[in-house]
Amino acid sequence: MHPFDPDEFLKNLLALFYPPSFSNHQSGGAELRKKMRAAVTEEDDSTKAELMRQVSDDRRYLLVLEGVSTVVDWEAIRMYLPDSNNGSRIVVSTEHLRIALLCTREPYQVSQLRRFSDGQFLCAFSKKGSVHRSDIGEFNWQIKRGGVISVVGTRPGVRSMVGVRPGPIVVGLLPAAISIVFQVYECIRGKRKGFDGVVFEEHSWVDVPRPFDINKFVVVLFLNFQSRDFQAKEIAEVGSKGDQGVIERCCKYLHENDCLVVINGLEAQKDWDEIKTTFFSKPTKCNTSIIVVTDDETVAKHCAPDQQNRVFDIKALEQDEVLDRLIKKDNEITSRRLEYSGRGPLSYDKKSEARYWCLFGSDGTRRKELSTLTELLLNPNPSVISVWGHSGVGKSTLVRKIFSRLLLDGRYQGFSWVDVPHPFDLPDFSWHLLLDFQPTHEAKVAAAAGLMKGQDPIQACCEILHENKCMVVIDGLQSKQDWDIIKKTFFAELHTRLGSHIIIITNEKSVAKHSVDDKEDQLLRVKHIRDGDSIRLPLVKDPVFFVGRVEEHSVINEELWRPGVSSLWGIAGVGKSALVRDIYEDHMARCSRETQRKYSWVDVPHPFRLMEFSRRLLLGFYSKDLHAQETAAVGIMEGQDTTQACCHFLQQYVCTIVIDGLRSTHDWDSIKAAFLSEPTQTSRIIVITTEETVATHCALDNRRVHNIKGLDAKDALRLFKEIAGDSRRLASKMDRVKFIMAKCGGLPQVISVIAQKISKINNVPYPETALATILGDICDNFMGKLETDPRFNELKNLFSWMQSYFDACSDSLKPCIFYLSVFSADKRIRRRRLLRRWIAEGYSRDTSGGGTAEENGEKLFADLVESSIIQLIQTPSSNDEVDDDVCQVNGFFREYIISRPMEDNLVFSLEGCCSINSQRAGQHLTIRNSWDGDEIVFKSIDFT
Repeated sequence: MHPFDPDEFLKNLLALFYPPSFSNHQSGGAELRKKMRAAVTEEDDSTKAELMRQVSDDRRYLLVLEGVSTVVDWEAIRMYLPDSNNGSRIVVSTEHLRIALLCTREPYQVSQLRRFSDGQFLCAFSKKGSVHRSDIGEFNWQIKRGGVISVVGTRPGVRSMVGVRPGPIVVGLLPAAISIVFQVYECIRGKRKGFDGVVFEEHSWVDVPRPFDINKFVVVLFLNFQSRDFQAKEIAEVGSKGDQGVIERCCKYLHENDCLVVINGLEAQKDWDEIKTTFFSKPTKCNTSIIVVTDDETVAKHCAPDQQNRVFDIKALEQDEVLDRLIKKDNEITSRRLEYSGRGPLSYDKKSEARYWCLFGSDGTRRKELSTLTELLLNPNPSVISVWGHSGVGKSTLVRKIFSRLLLDGRYQGFSWVDVPHPFDLPDFSWHLLLDFQPTHEAKVAAAAGLMKGQDPIQACCEILHENKCMVVIDGLQSKQDWDIIKKTFFAELHTRLGSHIIIITNEKSVAKHSVDDKEDQLLRVKHIRDGDSIRLPLVKDPVFFVGRVEEHSVINEELWRPGVSSLWGIAGVGKSALVRDIYEDHMARCSRETQRKYSWVDVPHPFRLMEFSRRLLLGFYSKDLHAQETAAVGIMEGQDTTQACCHFLQQYVCTIVIDGLRSTHDWDSIKAAFLSEPTQTSRIIVITTEETVATHCALDNRRVHNIKGLDAKDALRLFKEIAGDSRRLASKMDRVKFIMAKCGGLPQVISVIAQKISKINNVPYPETALATILGDICDNFMGKLETDPRFNELKNLFSWMQSYFDACSDSLKPCIFYLSVFSADKRIRRRRLLRRWIAEGYSRDTSGGGTAEENGEKLFADLVESSIIQLIQTPSSNDEVDDDVCQVNGFFREYIISRPMEDNLVFSLEGCCSINSQRAGQHLTIRNSWDGDEIVFKSIDFT
């Protein structure tokens, strides 16, 4: 309504809240309208506001206000619609930025919903930190509300032990239900970014004992509440009070803290009734949330009676797009570091942690110290080694790397890493030592239960040390007296301990020397190293970033420290962006406190628009400060010159910029003219592209152009095993795995996607036939499976690139490409032989411009090498140098070529298990050794 009339607005609003047709049933609505009319007549604003407060408290509403144009109008509306904190929402549509900011008030957050062709934006402003139901999904929303939630699902025939990293061992439940609930539990417990609004103070995961025993249930509930901050004295004290003491302590947790508890594997209604009576006989004022996981629908409904919206079917959770997006966002662990100090002694898997350290813990410039420590540990005689240095130099990181390697290779039978408590307490130290010796979560819980029963941890530790070859790391030792107590208690007879080794980590040289009885040859000092070279903590991320990439990792790391422009090129799916992203984010983390360094990662828009590119570049500079980024976004909407702002950054700061997805030299020239017309002596720019010509055009010189190639067969198989798991069942099918790897063409993206699907079947108790079936399907119809099976949707962008690449190929190049399917992927091809074949088939001919067939063939060959469709290889005669006379067809390109429609193809091939409906057309026939020789298929071929 224009002009705005507050009284008319109130009348319309009440008519919406209390329609006349409802007046007979809702006399309260009629009475409210009557009072409002009187207040309007008397112009009593306070009475009007109080009446609307009653409406707001009584009704949960969604109100859309369109066309709010003045501050006065909004203030009047806001007075009549106070925030009742009952989930009501008001959506304001306005063309005025000032009104949008006023509605949300500071702090606010802004999201771009749409960008129009004229440079205008449609943006949504909301209060910063607010969590909406649609943002986190219905399941998370119900968890946030507190109370009881049930998850029910069935998966016949699957009832065995399932290991879930890095938390508890889940026994006897459904893999699908456990997987999705456990992932949500871990995300909330770890305070992941996508779950910011779902926060609890305490967490416990309880596997219901079978047969059900409330006392056993209580013990596990209590110990898992302790899993992040294990307090030996408290556990022993609670345990000394018996079962009732444990129950009282759990009730204290549940009634005095916001708790998240997962009850996993509930089978009977009476079991729930006993749990409910034990812990919830009295109402709690805290926001405690209980998730019951069961395979019995009646049990699920019994736990959450009269609340059907709180009973979730596992299939619905698996298909929940919001939940899937949040979990995947958490799994894109490009910036989350392993928080070892935050992992309790009951809640992590040592082997899983060790694998991450071995894969991702960079040795940096610590090779000398690592070598020295390794040599000391090779001493077959038992000994104590001291690692010392100032705080923050990376002592623990250095030792953790060695500790993890040795844990995985099985050289020792017992491993324990103990953070020394301060002030020092021998019982607490001994319990941490004992618990970390335990190899599994179940063993840790059993040992902790022993503590509650009064077990002597010192005796148990001495038995382990006496009977096994052990490695023990004592981290954070502060005094000689503490070491004397530890040595007297556990290591008085170290010389008899079967080659065990003790590593002391301390900041004090005097403590270090005292621990090794002043033996200088058993001391290792770790010194400060120059900026940029410190050992970095491992990042939790997909192994695709590292396997077979040591040389490339080193090169890119060096380029990010060198001023100027460098470029990386390679085919889609080869892992260029992933590799650079890893090093880029590591640099950001290292230099987070250096105010003169700025970083920006820009995905080049397609089609290219300089204005959009500059907008992304500018927002990227603010990526470490969300509030500043939002302020910049508002500035852009108000008409700020983004090009000038970016130039200011480049001139005033040391900038590191990654330009990802550049497609043409023309686009680079536009970028260079806009932002680099004035030389900058300090900025580092890396361009990522699929085109060699673009890469060469951008870089300062050819020495700064780097080609990222596919993995060789050995590294491809290693990457697959790292992701899929190297189980006995998979080992028996390794021939098929190697066959699939040959078809992947060394592309990490393809390998990792396939391996992830295999891992879901390989690492849970699916029948062995399921593993054989999926491997067989991929072997027999590799490209068809990847292109059409929804499980491989992550490869859609790769196939789009492949199609656009082939569409753009010249008419003279296409026949040469399709002819390559004559050769198997592992076939070594002589360049001269391939050129002669092309000439003989008429694919390379003399041209009127004067070029001979051979010269034109050489150009075509060079084009295919540049595009990585064929790859030059090393031969023994070339002394490990690349031989430009020998090549192979990339396996993935070959599979793509032979899968194209009949009208595009020149070759049909008989290999593996062919069906009678397979493509049977082309100028060339090839018969592979792998063909099963089906006579019916052969007779179906039309040779005319």
